[in-house]
Amino acid sequence: MDKGKIVILNGASSAGKTSLAKAMQKQFADTFLLMGIDMFWMTMPERQLDLTTVAANFYTWVEEEIDDKPFLRILPGPVLDQIMFARYGAIAVYLNAGFNVIADDVTWSRLWLVEGLKILAPFETYFVGVYADDRVLSHREILRGDRLTGWARGSQKWVHEHLTYDIILDSSVIGSQELALKVVAAVEGNFVPEAAATMRQLFEITI
Repeated sequence: MDKGKIVILNGASSAGKTSLAKAMQKQFADTFLLMGIDMFWMTMPERQLDLTTVAANFYTWVEEEIDDKPFLRILPGPVLDQIMFARYGAIAVYLNAGFNVIADDVTWSRLWLVEGLKILAPFETYFVGVYADDRVLSHREILRGDRLTGWARGSQKWVHEHLTYDIILDSSVIGSQELALKVVAAVEGNFVPEAAATMRQLFEITI
């Protein structure tokens, strides 16, 4: 049985990753399962999802002011790290079984990235960076109504910090269907993804 391939959509909260992933699922000729970070994040107890009650071994958070704008940053603890490592392991089981996967991601930690690069090394992997204008992110954040001000802005500042991408998208004015076409065309065409190999070399990861 052939191994599955994975498309990782990394970007800020409210950047439009989930809408993009669902549009891609419709457009791909083959079946792609959506296994985003929220699917695993929401397995945590309710008190660990609430910023006012979360335990430090899950994560802490800080709010910084940069140019008079709030930037919220998540600082993962050891328990959340292990949850994310297990997530990559679970995805690898599906890939080994021949299932293709789309994973929308918010890479808060270099450690998550390095572990993911190790676990996903046997599989064809596409890294897609999803960006949006700060004003667009802030507007979407308000519309969602379930995020602290600065969550989207902060995540855009920090979650791209250590990554190299095969494809970069801007969802500020282009809709998810059109953006999905670009990714699907690359994955189904002759495009050869190189970002994962580049990052493994950069981080001196040996497999």
